[in-house]
Amino acid sequence: MDELMGFFLERPQRLISMGRGLVGCCAIAICAGMVGLVVRTGAAFAHGFGAASAQSSLSLADLYPSLWSWWVSESLWGAVPYLITASFGVHLVLLGRKIVRIYH
Repeated sequence: MDELMGFFLERPQRLISMGRGLVGCCAIAICAGMVGLVVRTGAAFAHGFGAASAQSSLSLADLYPSLWSWWVSESLWGAVPYLITASFGVHLVLLGRKIVRIYH
């Protein structure tokens, strides 16, 4: 654990870069989830025109069976882990900047 602390204390830019990477990856995943929500809503709306019953719930795996969609959040609760990870990334960036300001 001391080696890990020393690794980030000697070059705090590593901590800042890791935090920015986490925030960027989470932003991409959340945007993909929003696009997936729009696609699912549009498909359910179009499906409702053809069927006599109410709109059925379609998942992204049903719409795009050949694509990996396990990482795309399809609801707000699916986006919560990405939001928590992004907030951790923001915390790492702020911590790295504080280390730069105090020790370097």
